[in-house]
Amino acid sequence: MISHIDGYAFLDHIDSGNFSESVKLSESIEAYEERFGEKPKDIAADLIYGNRKNRKKLKKDGIKAGFKLLGERPKLKKE
Repeated sequence: MISHIDGYAFLDHIDSGNFSESVKLSESIEAYEERFGEKPKDIAADLIYGNRKNRKKLKKDGIKAGFKLLGERPKLKKE
């Protein structure tokens, strides 16, 4: 996991083993908070981080993320 802030990259986690990186989002948010004294206002992440648990955590913490909406796409009305 890498945090990129103001042109600097901070390596939060590196692992060559098999694991689901989506579970590391909370740890990265905590590392950011320790480093800068506040939670990030927004994040940019791969789709794997957009699971329900992470979305709930981000909403609770007031952190914006640009994930796609879950569920079926709304059907377009034909005119």
